Amino acid sequence: MNVFHFLHNEKHKFLTLKEKEIEAAEQRLGTKFPAELRQFYVEIGYALRIGMKQLLFSEL
Repeated sequence: MNVFHFLHNEKHKFLTLKEKEIEAAEQRLGTKFPAELRQFYVEIGYALRIGMKQLLFSEL
């Protein structure tokens, strides 16, 4: 079930993440993300305002 469905709108582009990408970020940072944040990244990912340069998650 997508609990974050209310965040989708025409002003943002959402880029979902794969578990592998989340795990790589956790390794880079040396920490584990909370379960809720991991769920958010899988369901929603990260958002970019339309018109902004697209960044990779690894660049954030």
